[in-house]
Amino acid sequence: TSCLNSPDIRITPASYYNDPSLNNAIRDDELTFELLMRADDLIIKNIEGSDIPVFGNVKFKLESNTNYYVHCFASKYTYREFDDFDADCCIVIDKPRILFQRMMKAMKSKVPEFNGFATPVRYLDPLNAKPYEVDIFFAKHFKYTYQNEVRAIWIPNEAKEKLEEIFINIGPMTDYARIVCI
Repeated sequence: TSCLNSPDIRITPASYYNDPSLNNAIRDDELTFELLMRADDLIIKNIEGSDIPVFGNVKFKLESNTNYYVHCFASKYTYREFDDFDADCCIVIDKPRILFQRMMKAMKSKVPEFNGFATPVRYLDPLNAKPYEVDIFFAKHFKYTYQNEVRAIWIPNEAKEKLEEIFINIGPMTDYARIVCI
């Protein structure tokens, strides 16, 4: 419970998660989302304006124009996450609103030029999603649906490529959180 008394929370840039040394449940390119469009859903033209025939699926990436800070949570836990994340315990947040308010306040004091908010991730099938449905900050491949992810993110007012991790202290969590071990 000592980690609940005065926790330092590490907030990492989105680019951090695209590291091959991370396990498969954690590693992800948080700055892009790949889509596959069916040929019959696309019209591609050459520079003269003539249609180019398209066959099969066309793969392309939507990409964030900025790096940003992100901290990820699960809105519920199952035993699968313990295995996938190579963990034997987790912190259960019984009153997430308190946590998110404290995190937003602490980050505002560290990086006032960033705007923060939290919301659940939207899981998308890359073959059936349309580009306009993808919010790059909260979109994730539907194969990760079991993670039930909620993200707190902080986006800079001006695009930034490099960010360093930040540690924030949100004070005691004992009044709204507990540790569960398996």
